[in-house]
Amino acid sequence: MPLLLKITNTIVFLFLLGSNIFDVADGENDGNAWGRHHTLLTPAPYAFFIWGLTHFLLLGFTIWQWIPNNEAVNILVENVYGHHYAIAGIATALWATLWTENKLFFSLIVILFAYFSLAKIVHNLWVAHRDALAAPDVHSHNIISRIFVETPIYLWFHTTGFVLLLNILAIVTKGVDIKHPATWPIVATEIAFAVLLSHAVGSSHAGDNHLPGNLILGWFLIAVAVHQPNVIIHWSAGVVGAIALIYPFQSLVTKRRTAEQQPLLGGGH
Repeated sequence: MPLLLKITNTIVFLFLLGSNIFDVADGENDGNAWGRHHTLLTPAPYAFFIWGLTHFLLLGFTIWQWIPNNEAVNILVENVYGHHYAIAGIATALWATLWTENKLFFSLIVILFAYFSLAKIVHNLWVAHRDALAAPDVHSHNIISRIFVETPIYLWFHTTGFVLLLNILAIVTKGVDIKHPATWPIVATEIAFAVLLSHAVGSSHAGDNHLPGNLILGWFLIAVAVHQPNVIIHWSAGVVGAIALIYPFQSLVTKRRTAEQQPLLGGGH
């Protein structure tokens, strides 16, 4: 079973990479397929360059999973990634095609499949740490697994969450005037900001493994602030983006202080 999953993961990675390269190279999209449908949440085009880093790290995972005679790797590939990686990869590639072809309702359904598949992997990673399902890997290859196994998933997961909201807004605020938007598009976008903020704050409390993904949300929001001319959206995106960038570090400091104080509190009993 792990061998079949590894082969599938490799094929899916190549398919996803090829799909994104094609979308970026497509002259009709000006290298920014993700900005094809304008919304008040659409960031500056360079924001999606983060896909380059995600693909590089996914390449590392694709290579890493082929480490021979390593039972810990097989356990992680089978129990943590399973078939969810393939679903997420195929759905993400299919989403880009539907999005550029203006089939927004179908693209929304597809991106939901990608999001929940990635959410399942994120949950499985948390369970693996909690129950030590992949303990040999976590301890023996900590740096490698952190960089090439966990980080790309968190980057992909948070990016997909942002794209999901982008897709929803493209449907409910279709044809919005970016410079002079009506009340409804502004309200809908502010709701999206609230969702992203709660996602960033909640993920920060879920563990420092989410830190790369939270930084990505901050990156996207700052890019929204740079790109959007409307004053309300500009400043809202900037403030929420700053919080998304800073809050995870504040959460880490709080956790470390709590951990340092715990033995002292425990010693008094």
